[in-house]
Parts: sequence; C-alpha cells; structure tokens
Amino acid sequence: MRSWLRELQVLLLVAVVATVAIGAASTIAILTGEPFPIGVPGAEVLRLNSVGTIPGAVVDPDSTIYVLVEDPTEDQVALALIAALPGYALTTTMLVLLWRLVAKARRTDTFTGATVRRLRTLGWLLIVGGPVAWLVEFAARFALSDTVATQGAGATLDLGTPGVWLLVGVGMLAISEVVHRGQTLQSELDEVV
Repeated sequence: MRSWLRELQVLLLVAVVATVAIGAASTIAILTGEPFPIGVPGAEVLRLNSVGTIPGAVVDPDSTIYVLVEDPTEDQVALALIAALPGYALTTTMLVLLWRLVAKARRTDTFTGATVRRLRTLGWLLIVGGPVAWLVEFAARFALSDTVATQGAGATLDLGTPGVWLLVGVGMLAISEVVHRGQTLQSELDEVV
C-alpha cells in the first residue's frame, strides 16, 4: 500500500518556498518604491454624472477602482507592507507547521500525543490568527485608500476570508480529535495484547 506522506511533504516544502519567495518579492517591491495599486471606492474617483455621457459606460458606484501610486510616501509604504504581510506570514507559518507534522509522521507513529498537540496548535493558530491577519490587512487597506481618496477612505471587506480561516482551523481541530481517538484505541489494543 502506497503512503502519500512523502509526496505531501514535498508538496508542502514547495508551497513553503513559494510563499516565502512571493512574500519576499512583494516586500522588496514595496520597500524599493515600486508602484503599487491602492483600491478606492469608485464613487471617489469618478463623477457619475460625467461618466453617463460616455457611450456604453456602465459605472457601479460601489465598485473598487485601483489607483497606481508611482511615488509612494513613507506612510504609504508602511501601510502597503501591513496590508500585504500578515496573510503571507500566517500562510507560511501554517505550511511550515504542516510540513514538520508530516515529516514527523513519516519518521514515527502517526497516532501520538505530539501529533495531537501540533494539530491543535495549528487549528487554534488558524482560528485566531486568520481573522486577526484579515482585520489588520483590512485596516491597513482602509487607511491606505485614505491617502489617495479625496472624500474619505474605503476598502472592500471580504467576509469570506475569515470564514475560510475558521473552517480550516476547525478542520485541524477535528483531525486532531480523530488522531486522539486513534491514539486511545491504539493504547487500549496495546493493553489487551
């Protein structure tokens, strides 16, 4: 019977390297003053009465329009970093913890107390860290839009993102419970034998 743990470990390592590379590239681009887009509410950028004169123009005042900032200020650079890094940091941490968990499971027995603890730690990290990272990123995007908008700040609030983090975190807690029950059954069998 084939064990997919080796393939999963390799896939997780590739994912860790990719997230670190993307996060580093984003950070370097922001810190070196590369132009970056800032999302602002459409109504802040366009006057709807003037757009109506363009043939075939359809404007949603609730849409987001991205303004390219070519010469960012220090405050904009700081806010852009805060808007980008928490998600990368949490994703990379999650992938590293999963990689270590799979590596340990390949070397030793899967049904151990250490595996249960690691899965629970990962679950709570995602349940708490996911929404916190999402809120920090949203607050930074909101403040960043205020640096280019003339009549107030605005940012898109994606309610699906914390839901995904919560779902994955609860999934890790559920898997930890399955492993814990397997550990209990294994201990009972060892006592019977």
